[in-house]
Amino acid sequence: MHSKIILLAFVLFTSLMFNGTAPNYSVRNTSILPNEKVQDTASNSFMTENTWSRTFGKILWHDAGYSIRKLDDGFIIGGLTSNYKSSFGWLIKINEKGKMTWNRVYYDLYYIIDVEVAENGYLLVGITEDMNIGVIKTDGDGDIKWMKIFGGRENDGIANDHCVQKTDDGYIIAGYTHSFGAGNNDAWLIKIDENGNEVWNRTYGGKENDMFYSVATSTDGGYVAAGVSYSYGGNAWVVKVDKYGNIIWNRTYGKQFTDEIFCIKRCKEGYIMVGTRFIKEEKYYDLLVIKIDENGKEIWNRTYGENTLYEYGKCIDCIEDGYIICGLKEKDVQDFDLWLIKIDENGNEVWNRTYGRKGFDSGNSVLAIPSGYVVVGRLTEFPWKLFIRSDVWVIKTNSEGKIEGGRILRNI
Repeated sequence: MHSKIILLAFVLFTSLMFNGTAPNYSVRNTSILPNEKVQDTASNSFMTENTWSRTFGKILWHDAGYSIRKLDDGFIIGGLTSNYKSSFGWLIKINEKGKMTWNRVYYDLYYIIDVEVAENGYLLVGITEDMNIGVIKTDGDGDIKWMKIFGGRENDGIANDHCVQKTDDGYIIAGYTHSFGAGNNDAWLIKIDENGNEVWNRTYGGKENDMFYSVATSTDGGYVAAGVSYSYGGNAWVVKVDKYGNIIWNRTYGKQFTDEIFCIKRCKEGYIMVGTRFIKEEKYYDLLVIKIDENGKEIWNRTYGENTLYEYGKCIDCIEDGYIICGLKEKDVQDFDLWLIKIDENGNEVWNRTYGRKGFDSGNSVLAIPSGYVVVGRLTEFPWKLFIRSDVWVIKTNSEGKIEGGRILRNI
């Protein structure tokens, strides 16, 4: 259990967090990192006719991408950039070929874990320096229109991409709170309107640690949130609520102290979820996928991996003939690769690919697009082999998950 907590903290810079709205004077202006300070080096970045790889970062700094969304003219990425003192939310817009159009740094966010395309701009959700949930609405150029902060005196936060969903009249946010609820960390849903004002919030769980990582909208106007509950045996946990946050059903999946869900998506016959399963007897983690119907009844579950120490699924997207998953796979001791897996509608593996080089590389968010797949994560650098630094890493693959001619890639 301790090793699992340490890894999650390393992958996510685990988020934890004060109640109410940040006053206008507390919202600092964004800054733009000059192009000459943002590397897009030849060794890490290349482009062919149909595929490409791009990295964005700064010498001696740690950078990572956590969320990516499709735009009409490219993609928008949310993540972090850091220096030796702290880290900050980083928003990057790229074109269809992965070239940076602009970037913004947000000093009021420790990092951005989810970015959603909003009317005339973007909604950024992340963690503040005080370990609260910070929500920023920007215009189309990334300039702040408003900022709101939610939380209490303890640590409250969010932990994975797709923790926010657009609703008809605002947004729903899924996370966790140590400030409110029954005890320890409770799972937390916050409903806000289009201007970021709280409509309602609800906590869920018992006396042990419970949290939501991800949320999806349901066909009847409610929400389905997924994560893990140690109050209910340490299992993968899904809660269906109505539009006011009242519980309709509450289900757990898996064996005791084994399963955890990081991302849930609504699909044709219900919901598809990805996460990890801890095999207690062998002390390793497999990537886990669970399919459920509209009422939360399990249709099937599958695990994927090679019995190595850590294999995680971070994000899943629905495609015409199945699902595409991204995450990370341990290749050797302290050596992880970005992992991309395609499965069919019944969970059978079609192919899997790993990308990376020596270090801690990971995929945190994946999009299916007509010509293939786009994944954002992090690529580790070892400038002088004295310490670790990393870049935001974005790859565009073809429909078979392949990248043409990448020197930084292995085992394709």
